[in-house]
Amino acid sequence: MRGKRFITACVAALCALLAGCGPAHRVSMQEASLRDVVMVVQAGHDSQEKSILPKNVGYLVLVHADGSIQALNVGRMEQGRPLWSDAGVYFGGPENEYLLSDDGVTTLPRGVKESRELSRFLSPDGKGFISFYNSGGTPDGYLQRIVAGDTSGVEVIDIPGAYMVMGQCGDRILAVTDTRLSPQLSAEAARMAKELPNIGSEVPESEKGDKYAVLVQVYPRESTLHPKILAVSVEDTNMNAGALDFPCIGNKLYIPADKDEPLDPNAEKVRQRPLWASLYMQVWDMDTGTRSYMQLHDEEGHNIEIDRDDSGVFEGEQKGNSYTFFARNGQVFTTDLTTGVTHEKPQVPVYKSYFWSEYRVRDGYVYALGPSGEETDGPFTLRRYNVETGESEELLSIPQLNQILSQDMTVYGMAFKPNWPDKN
Repeated sequence: MRGKRFITACVAALCALLAGCGPAHRVSMQEASLRDVVMVVQAGHDSQEKSILPKNVGYLVLVHADGSIQALNVGRMEQGRPLWSDAGVYFGGPENEYLLSDDGVTTLPRGVKESRELSRFLSPDGKGFISFYNSGGTPDGYLQRIVAGDTSGVEVIDIPGAYMVMGQCGDRILAVTDTRLSPQLSAEAARMAKELPNIGSEVPESEKGDKYAVLVQVYPRESTLHPKILAVSVEDTNMNAGALDFPCIGNKLYIPADKDEPLDPNAEKVRQRPLWASLYMQVWDMDTGTRSYMQLHDEEGHNIEIDRDDSGVFEGEQKGNSYTFFARNGQVFTTDLTTGVTHEKPQVPVYKSYFWSEYRVRDGYVYALGPSGEETDGPFTLRRYNVETGESEELLSIPQLNQILSQDMTVYGMAFKPNWPDKN
């Protein structure tokens, strides 16, 4: 797949250099505006991809209601996740944070360079942002950064360690790691573990690792040494969790996860490991400082299974005690977080191209952006699928988007105007 993308990129690059067919309708920072924009898409080069084009290219694409676009060159930001707030659209570039509003672009200097964003959240007042960056390795180990701010400026906080599962609970940003990736937490995790009865009882003995899994608070920062540990358990070598946000109820947070189960030789369907796995919620209780597992099941008590082949990181939305989440293979689930009762919804057709497609769960729909062909040779469309019925609706045709993404780029994130398309 990467070889095909390199060939596609070369053809597109030659076209851009020789025929001038590069990004359509480029717009400068001084010219850009959010007026009449209904959707933004952030795209850029993947540092692992071969390319004859500069590696620092990245765009925030402004999409209008008629499908026309403007491309704002913001520099490469892998996994960039633009955020539509009350103040406008916040997004990150290599050296700065930006706010795009009806009045134009406001530059918010960050003071440090970044190239890979992990997730981005609304501030509690809805007017600012909190972003989490992967800043890479240092002589002292892994380093990530929180960057939080609004139009008045930004605050930058260094977070030693590696945290790949994160989310927002009220006014706090929480993350999960283990003491293998974040060894500076080892002593405190061990101290807390000694005070917890039956720690790790949710993990079978044969699947326990020799490190600790920990839940920490990365923002607001309460310690100058390392993030505050809120809960701890033993490492589980057979549980796979991935989320860039997660639901929470009170002081409990829930992280979708999957786990290989022993094959039942008498089952009607013979499924081969490791493609099929049972779904769980990791439940982290900040009141007790412990973790438990809630296996997801239907109303008859049958386990809910997921096809782990290309399932990717889950994308979801919480409404009260209900959480609807989507896997990149098209499976959709709605879970009652208080009981674990889960309903598998109609499967969403996914675009053939993993690199040039993106999905969001929002207000009872799964929104899907991608090209009609295997590569970017077909026009891009934005469709939405009703979670309950599976009925689909084409919202936008964006024929010019392939002129950008054919240049060896990846779609990283998208955000929509509030209340669009139901209220314009």
